Amino acid sequence: MLWLAFATAAHTRPELHSCAAEMHQDMHALVTRVLHEAQRAGGLPHELDVELESKRLAALLDGLTLQAALLPDRFPPELLRQVLRRHLGALRSGG
Repeated sequence: MLWLAFATAAHTRPELHSCAAEMHQDMHALVTRVLHEAQRAGGLPHELDVELESKRLAALLDGLTLQAALLPDRFPPELLRQVLRRHLGALRSGG
């Protein structure tokens, strides 16, 4: 919820924009690094487009975060984990 509030504030307060952009870039780099490491360890297919999948995973995480913040009764932690596990399982299967 804090990230959502900060990202929203960065839209209307220019002094926060560069910090928000840097945080977003750092998160993308972390997700990309984790996926590359999983690929090197054999947990993800070699032909997987890690750059594209890191963007897809980041979008999924952003969406789950927003839904959990806005509708916590409909998106409890266990459901969020299930969705994330399903997505990661699909990546392991090649897509």
